[in-house]
Amino acid sequence: MNKLLSKIIAAVACCGIALGSGKAVSASYSGDNEPVDYNGAYYLESMYPNGNAPDFSESAIKPTISVEQKIIKYNDSVPGSTQKVEISISGAEKAYVATSIHILFDNRLIVANPYKPLERGNAISSDKIDYKSQLNYRYESDNIKGELWAYTVGDDNYGKDGVMYTAEFIIPDDAKEGDVYPIGIEFEADEYTSDMFTNVTNNYAGRLMQGWIFTQGIENGYIKLESPDYQPPTEDTQPRIIPDGVKMTVGSTSQLLLMNAPPGEDVMWTSDNLGVVTVDNGLVTAVGTGKATVYAICGNNLMMSYITVGPSDAIRGDANCDSDVNMSDVVIVMQSNLNPTKYGLNGISSDRITLLGESNGDVDGSKGLSLNDALTIQKYTLKMVDIL
Repeated sequence: MNKLLSKIIAAVACCGIALGSGKAVSASYSGDNEPVDYNGAYYLESMYPNGNAPDFSESAIKPTISVEQKIIKYNDSVPGSTQKVEISISGAEKAYVATSIHILFDNRLIVANPYKPLERGNAISSDKIDYKSQLNYRYESDNIKGELWAYTVGDDNYGKDGVMYTAEFIIPDDAKEGDVYPIGIEFEADEYTSDMFTNVTNNYAGRLMQGWIFTQGIENGYIKLESPDYQPPTEDTQPRIIPDGVKMTVGSTSQLLLMNAPPGEDVMWTSDNLGVVTVDNGLVTAVGTGKATVYAICGNNLMMSYITVGPSDAIRGDANCDSDVNMSDVVIVMQSNLNPTKYGLNGISSDRITLLGESNGDVDGSKGLSLNDALTIQKYTLKMVDIL
């Protein structure tokens, strides 16, 4: 493997691969056999050094970029094989176009195609999106670290949910059962440029979305070589929080339960917005209006549940917050869905829906405000249903 790495580095001049010093990374990609968690603090330190960051939880769009967590059953054919890893986006359908991301990888892995290290996927397949990818190597503390860099640009928000990129890596010849090769995104910025994930105008809504994704919306991945008899967890055995998605009012409490927790592991509960909810051993207390995510950390497992808190006098169905439920509530729910730029949570109209209105209007039993909520409220106003 070291000879192949040397050949690739020697080819820098002929294939346009960058080699430089770079900034220090947050965790090791140097063969420690441990996954590397994403560190959202880098974004805050780089973009808001004075601590004046807005509340990114107010973003109407909260995407997630996920690097595949690939499990391979080890056998004699695995060493030296080529493995594909997908980088996917969700929750950002037609909401973005300008992106720049850096993907670090374990330095034992070899990029199969250094000339085109990232193939574009269906999420950015539009011919109106330009993209480029590049393989970089950099020196850090006498180690060579590899990273993939890619960007997209366009004249409208053509980006969709799905696979953004696929990378191909060659597993080292000395690979063995139990090896873990971390592959993860890390925010990078310098005095000239920075990574990004925003809409075509980079307006306030776009910057909120970018802040959300680079602080809370990235899930790193890995290639892990398991034993030949490994069985992947099913939904019945996968650790998870129930319920996932809770609506509360200020002053109320709700008990979350962690299902299928690994035996003998301690569980740590935390909230990402203590101004909205606190949590103690799964008991959530609503202390202010807004949205928050409650996390349960147990061993190597991270589970989450999304919480929305309205004021104690919230009225279900009252999407325009006028203390009544009528057809005007149907209208604002429809407007916020069909024309979010004007009437969405971060819309430009003074008549846009509010956070409380979004919570009140979400009545159909599924998470998130939709046109089905408008239909449900309409049935209520026409007395086709008795309660919301």
